[in-house]
Amino acid sequence: EMIGNPDRGFPIFDAMNEIAGKLAIIEAGQYLQQNYGGKGILLMGTNLTNPAHLLILGSGVSAQSAASWALLNQAHVIMIDSDFDNLRQFQQSQNNKNLTIHEYSPVILRELLLEVDVLIAAKNTAGLKSPILVTQADLKLLKPGSLVIDLAIDQGGCLETSRPTTAAKPVFIQDKILHF
Repeated sequence: EMIGNPDRGFPIFDAMNEIAGKLAIIEAGQYLQQNYGGKGILLMGTNLTNPAHLLILGSGVSAQSAASWALLNQAHVIMIDSDFDNLRQFQQSQNNKNLTIHEYSPVILRELLLEVDVLIAAKNTAGLKSPILVTQADLKLLKPGSLVIDLAIDQGGCLETSRPTTAAKPVFIQDKILHF
């Protein structure tokens, strides 16, 4: 996956990240259900209920893929990253009222965690260890039954509480928060 191309970066890594972003939304839809330990809400909402609120940490390939799929499912999406130009470009390409962007800061992150149902950590760089951007104390701001998905787990993860899981047991609960 780390095969590089001078013109295109890491095409295999990017393709895998695009798939991971899409799958994150499929898994979020499942694990938001009560019978899977979630809050008992639908990703897209209904005529009588609000859609889920997702916070996506990052603005790279996996983050944009997840955001695009979540927006197609009519979820509310907030993206936060230190690369505000990339966020703005993505926002303009989507032209969707359900998408909000913020430049990353720990203070803004903590404020946003109070509002969301799903946190997707997608801050990764090919060949580098992922930075820990969300502490255990930060995650305690999420409401019980919220879901966190760490798409950077292959590179160490962005969440202090993340650990690798298996296909047989893809989630664990810590501090009343589902971790995928």
